[in-house]
Amino acid sequence: MLLGVDLNHRFTPAVDRAKQLLAEGTVGEVLFINMALWINNPNESTPWFHMRALHPHSIDVMRTFGGSIRCVQAFMYKGPGRTIWSNASVNVQFASGAIGHLTGSYDASRFHPIERCEVGGSKGRFVIENVFQRLSSST
Repeated sequence: MLLGVDLNHRFTPAVDRAKQLLAEGTVGEVLFINMALWINNPNESTPWFHMRALHPHSIDVMRTFGGSIRCVQAFMYKGPGRTIWSNASVNVQFASGAIGHLTGSYDASRFHPIERCEVGGSKGRFVIENVFQRLSSST
C-alpha cells in the first residue's frame, strides 16, 4: 500500500522563489504571515469538512515560511444556509515568535482569487497570489 500527502501549494515556482528570498536574507526575519484560501464548495459531509479538507494546504504554506506553530486560536462561522463551519479565522504564533493569520471560506470564491499569502519580514515582504500566478516582493 502507498500513502501520499498531496499538499501541492508549496511546490510552485513562486514558492521556490519566495523561499530563495528568505534564504538570501532579502526579507529578513519573518515577522508575520497573512494567509487566505477561499473556494466555493457546497460539500457538507461533516461539521469540520472545511477545515479538514481545505486548510491543511494553507497551514502547510504558512509552516513553509514560518516554521513550527506553537499556539493556535480560531473562530468559525456557518455561512447562510450552512450546517458546517464554512468560514474560519485562525491566529497562530510560530515557535520563532512570529505571528500569522489564516482567513478561509467555502462560501467566498466568487469574490476572491483562490489563495493569497503575504510574508512580512524585518527587511521586506513578498506576496504570492493565486498559488502560483504571481510573486511580488519589496525590500
